[in-house]
Amino acid sequence: MTFRARWLSFPHGRACAVGAGLLGSAWATVGEAISPRHLRPVLVPGDHHIRTWLVKASKTCQCCLQGHDAKRPKRHKDPAKQQRCCAIGKCCNKVPSSRTVQYLHALLRAALAQAVREDLVLRNVAKNVQLGTVERPEIQALTLDEAKQFLRQARKGRFYAVYAVALGVGLRRGEALGLRWDDVDLDNGVLRVRQALQRQKGEGLKLVPLKTQRSRRTIRLPENLVKVLKEHRAEQAAERLAAGSAWNNPHGLVFTTHIGTAIEPENIYRHFRAVCDAAAIRRVRLHDLRHTCATILLAQGVDTRTIMEILGHSTIVLTMNTYAHVLPEHQATALDKLEKALGGLA
Repeated sequence: MTFRARWLSFPHGRACAVGAGLLGSAWATVGEAISPRHLRPVLVPGDHHIRTWLVKASKTCQCCLQGHDAKRPKRHKDPAKQQRCCAIGKCCNKVPSSRTVQYLHALLRAALAQAVREDLVLRNVAKNVQLGTVERPEIQALTLDEAKQFLRQARKGRFYAVYAVALGVGLRRGEALGLRWDDVDLDNGVLRVRQALQRQKGEGLKLVPLKTQRSRRTIRLPENLVKVLKEHRAEQAAERLAAGSAWNNPHGLVFTTHIGTAIEPENIYRHFRAVCDAAAIRRVRLHDLRHTCATILLAQGVDTRTIMEILGHSTIVLTMNTYAHVLPEHQATALDKLEKALGGLA
């Protein structure tokens, strides 16, 4: 009996075959044919070097590369939605952030590590790529006076409860918009963060699980926030009655449109900016209400461990690194208290 083995060679993908009279001889012949010198030294799209690929990815305008601008109409009533860069001879230089490049590097490194384990490549060349450090953007939190001014102005609109939750307990935008009434116990003043509302490609707005165990958390609600949510629940009940059969809230979301559907994140962001303008305060991101919550808590002397649990950070290191600019003020206060307790050091 004759045994034969077939495989595709690298780098040309030619079909190869060997035959032998005995099974053992056939495997020995295959082993010699595909010895380590024939294995791929790298495994990346297009067989380019991973270092070159990562550097190019970090410096190439993705709008130009993917032709996003060419897909926009030449004329549109909204200037932001018409061609404005590479399609008309300009370039917006929309390159990936350092953090995005780090994510790409981590993904490739993990993929190549698996390829090494499966003997597809000889070594993981991604380990040799050195990337620059990620510079954290400066936190743009509102001051206490700005926060009060913002809330006074926001109370005039229908999204006040959303902003009160984001600022009062530090929820992320997706976490706030993804809240369900099943997650809120107003009788006992407890809120459970279990999912977030996100736009999924090709699927629209979806409720998705939170990424980490720490993100899934239970928060005690302040008394005033319980009152705000009770008022909001009554307002939503009135909207449901007015909408009649058009009401559509299958998930029991806390924050909805007038007909019960999920709130488009970009719509509430536009409303948020309008409130900032009307309140005559700085235009910050909606996410910065979360940062405002943390910085005000720090200013009130709340410890970082408690703030970490409220915000749902994965580690206390993340909390301390994020709000490191606020901590020196509290260190000075703490040391002043120590000096006072010791009766002076002079």
